[in-house]
Amino acid sequence: MVAAGCSSSKTKGVAAPSATTSGSTNSPTSTGSAGGDIAIGGIVQTSQFPDTATGFQARITRANAEGGIGGRMIKFIGAQDDNGTAATDQQIVQSLILNDHVVAIAPVTTVGLSPASTDFAAQNKTPLLGWSFLPNMCGNPWVYGFNGCLVGTKVLNSSLMDPVISALGGDASKIKLAIQANSNQVGSSANGLYQSILQKRGGTTVYNQQNMPASGSVDYTPYVQAILNSKANLVINGIIFSEAIAFAAALKAGGYTGAIQDFQTYFPGLLSQANVASALEGEYIDAQIPPQEAETPAIKQLEKDLVAIGKPSTVSLGDQVGYWTGDLLVQILKATAAAGHPLTGDGIQQTVNAGFSYTPTLDGGVGAQKFPTAESEPTPCAALLQVKNKQYTVVKPFKCYENLPA
Repeated sequence: MVAAGCSSSKTKGVAAPSATTSGSTNSPTSTGSAGGDIAIGGIVQTSQFPDTATGFQARITRANAEGGIGGRMIKFIGAQDDNGTAATDQQIVQSLILNDHVVAIAPVTTVGLSPASTDFAAQNKTPLLGWSFLPNMCGNPWVYGFNGCLVGTKVLNSSLMDPVISALGGDASKIKLAIQANSNQVGSSANGLYQSILQKRGGTTVYNQQNMPASGSVDYTPYVQAILNSKANLVINGIIFSEAIAFAAALKAGGYTGAIQDFQTYFPGLLSQANVASALEGEYIDAQIPPQEAETPAIKQLEKDLVAIGKPSTVSLGDQVGYWTGDLLVQILKATAAAGHPLTGDGIQQTVNAGFSYTPTLDGGVGAQKFPTAESEPTPCAALLQVKNKQYTVVKPFKCYENLPA
C-alpha cells in the first residue's frame, strides 16, 4: 500500500529550508495568539519516503507568499526522521507538541507512527496530516489523509485493482493473483484488500503471504518458487521499496513471465539506472497521485513551487505526498479561519469534523474528498503506469474509481 523513495533522491535531509528540525523554537503563545506564526512540524521515515518535507515546504512557501492565513504565516520547522521506529516516533510527537508547541503535525509519512503516538496527539488536541496507510490513522477524528484512509474496514478501494484488471483485458475471472508482502502491519492490512477486491470482480487469489522480512539480507528464492508453484499470472509486489526492485528481478530470473504490479516504484529519474530499468521492464505501477507525465495544471504549479524554493522541477513521489499534504493543510487552515474558529488544533478539528470538503484548486490534482467520511474511507483515485523501454508510460490516466462494500 505504501510507496517509497530511494537513495538517489534529490534531497538527503528532511528539514525545511532555513528551519530547524528539533528544539523549542516556538512559544505556546506564538501558535495560539491572534497574530503569531502557525507552527507546523512533521515526521518522515527518510529511508523510505525522501523528499516529503521538500514537497510540503514548496506548498507552504507559496501559501505564505500569497499572504498566509489571514496574514499569519505558516512556520514549518521541518520534519524529523523516526527511522520507522515506534519508540523514536513517540518521542518526536511528544517533543513537537510539548516543546515546539505545534498547531498540527504534518507531513506524517512513516510506518513508525504507532497507536501510542496518535493517542498522545489526540489527547493533546493536535491533528496529524499525511498519508493514512496505517490502521491507527483511520477512523481517528484527529488524523487527516490527503487521499483519505487507505486501510479502513468499511469499504474496499477499487482503484488498487481495477486499473490493472482493465489493462490486462478487463476479465477478472482470468486473473490468478499472487500477493507478496512484508511481515509488518502494512502487509497484513493491504493484502486482504487486494484479495477482497479481486474476489468481488470475479478473480481468484492463489497465493497471499506477508512473510518476507523488512530488513536484513533476504534470499528471494523460496518466495519466487512459491509464486511459480501457485501458477499465478499477476503478482502484486507489495514489499518495501528497498526490496521491491530486487524481488521483481528475482521473479523474472526465476522464470515468471506474467504481469507484476507494485505501488512504490514510480520515481522519476529512477529508470536512468540500467539495472533498475531492466528489473522493472514491463512492471505496472498503481500510482495514488497524478503522475508528472500528465503535466496537468496542478502538476505544472507543483513544478513551479519546487523551483521557487530552489529545488529541481523533477517531481518525486515524496514531493507529491508532501505537497498534497500541504495543500490539504492550507485549505483546512483557511476554512478554520473563515468559520471563525481559532487557528489551534482544537479549532482545526472542529472545522474538519463539522463537514469540510477538500478539492485541489487546480485541475489534475488528487481526488476530492469530504470529511469526516475521509477519516474512515479512502479516496479511490489512481493512475496506472507501466515501465516500457526505460520510461514510465501512462497506461490508465489518473481518475477516481469506486469504494466497494467490504
